[in-house]
Parts: sequence; structure tokens; C-alpha cells
Amino acid sequence: MSGTTPVVGSLRSLVEEKHKYGVLLYILPCEDMCRRTSIVAVAQGGVPASPSFLNFIRARYDEGQHRPIIPLVQNAITFPADQNSQHANTHTYLTANGQRSYILDVKTTDPARIIPLNVYKPYADRAPGRAASVLNRDLGLVPLWIVTDTGLGSPVGQQGVWALQNGNVPFTHPDGTKRTSLFVRIRWPGYPDWDSQIRLDNNQKTDVFTFKRLVELVKGKVRKFINDNENRESSNPYWTVGSGRIAIEDLNLLAILEVSKGAVMPILSLRHDFVFPDLRKTHSSLQGTVLTQNESAYGVNTPNAAGSSNDSQNDDFLYYLTGTTFSSYLNGASDMNLS
Repeated sequence: MSGTTPVVGSLRSLVEEKHKYGVLLYILPCEDMCRRTSIVAVAQGGVPASPSFLNFIRARYDEGQHRPIIPLVQNAITFPADQNSQHANTHTYLTANGQRSYILDVKTTDPARIIPLNVYKPYADRAPGRAASVLNRDLGLVPLWIVTDTGLGSPVGQQGVWALQNGNVPFTHPDGTKRTSLFVRIRWPGYPDWDSQIRLDNNQKTDVFTFKRLVELVKGKVRKFINDNENRESSNPYWTVGSGRIAIEDLNLLAILEVSKGAVMPILSLRHDFVFPDLRKTHSSLQGTVLTQNESAYGVNTPNAAGSSNDSQNDDFLYYLTGTTFSSYLNGASDMNLS
């Protein structure tokens, strides 16, 4: 068809290409990024079973072959926003050309400073089909990025947050109804899983149920996690928290990611001038780990290959949409003419 962009490779290849050095691709398995990208594309009219679905997604990334620039987040990886419908907890940002865009991911020049938190997966072990349903229909379409007048991120040690874009936008259930509470789930390397509940309905606050209040509460929970674990022995000394190691003042909150219907996780980075302790002096057995961190930031949390433990819920998700499995779809299923 005239004017159609040729598609080379699979959805996995496209996502890896577009999200190279992306913060989320560093944190999430590639399959998860593919799923999230597909959900946004479907919400904008893409048809997964169509042979042109990859072309549709590529066109949304490229937007006329010129990458849109968001002034305060110039490394943003964007999709043009759907102008015809509104989705709960789906923020948009104004580009330099005056268009509204979603931020799917943000490229970083220093991925080694991103905290490689593990991702909570609802019902993954007990009911993968239900997990796929939650990931498909019960979450916001895109991450909730913390963008202020100084750029991306807010210091965790700073009380409050100012000049926050989308700060007054309500943080609701997917159907638009009010949330009263949810859990913050932190899976920090070297520490036991940590969960804590937050309440949004504080009658003494004027900004209840808003994104601004959510950001303030999540920062408070990250501080609590550090305080709760500063005297606990870590199985991963490279990411040890507490005095003299990674402290509250060293952290920035970049985004908040919905991971289940009632839970979120923070996306965190270290401040730009943070210096890791030289573990080789006291932990010679970890020398290889330290070098891996410095030489290849993606060595900590590389994208999962097809056939990983995530495949069952991914297969359920894509079978629900298209009648084919996620593993086949990622690798360019011949019966769908995707490669």
C-alpha cells in the first residue's frame, strides 16, 4: 500500500528500538513494555489482529518522522495523545509544536543511576489469567511522570512538590470514581518485599484525590522504606540503604507506575552527583557485580527473553485481544503477517 511504512522485525524489536536507554525498559521486562505500548495503541484505534498493527504503532512513535519535543523532558519517548477520549490517570504534556502527547518512557544518559526495583505482579503465581485482565483493563495507560518547572523528578527528601504538571488532576479508579486508599509496593534489591498503605481522603487537605497528593504520599513512603531498613542487613551491598550508603537525600522520584488495581510502585533514581562506595575494599567477592553495574547498566535488569516466567500472563493478555499467544506475537507470528 502506498505510503505505508515497512515493518521490519517484531513488536519486541520495535519497542527495543524506540525505548533504547529508556528508564522503564531498564525497570520492566520487555514483554511488559510491549504490552503497555499495545494497550495505548489499542485505545487509539489500533487493531492487534491486523497485519498493519506494527505500522500503526511505529507511526505513533514517529509522528510524521519528527520526534516531538517536550520542553521540560526533552528525552521523552512519546505517543500523540488521543484527542477524542479521556482515560483516567493518563496525563498528557504539551510539545514544542503545541500538540498534546503521552510520555511512554524517558531516555536517560546514565541508566546506572536508576534504582532497579523489581516489579510487583498481581496474581502472577496463583491466577495468571486474572493478572492479564488486571494489566489490560485496570491500570492507567501510561506512567505518571513527575514533571515540574525544573524538569523531570522531585527530590524524595523534599517535603511537598511545587509547580507539578497535572498536579490538580484527580487520581481515580479506571472508571473515574474516587480512590480512598491504595498500597505502595517497593521491591528494592537486597531487601524483603515492602508494602505500605496510603490514604488519599484526608479531610484536612484541600488537594485530596489529586496527583499532587499522590506524589507527596509516595515520597513519604519511600522515606519510610529507607528508615525502616537502614539498620537491616542487605543481600545486595551495592544497593544498601541507610547512613553512609543510599540515603533519602540521594533519591529522586521520577514517576509513579500503577502495578495493580490497588497498588503503585515508585520509579526512582540517584542524584546526578551520587558516588557509589568502593565495595571492592570490603567486599572483594562483589567486584564482578560492581564492574557489571559500571560497565553495563542494563546488565542488572536485562529484558526477559520469550519463554520467561512472565509468558503465561502475557499469553493470556494477547489471546484475549487476538486469539494468538504473546510469545508468538513478539517473535512475529507468520499467521498474523507481522514480520
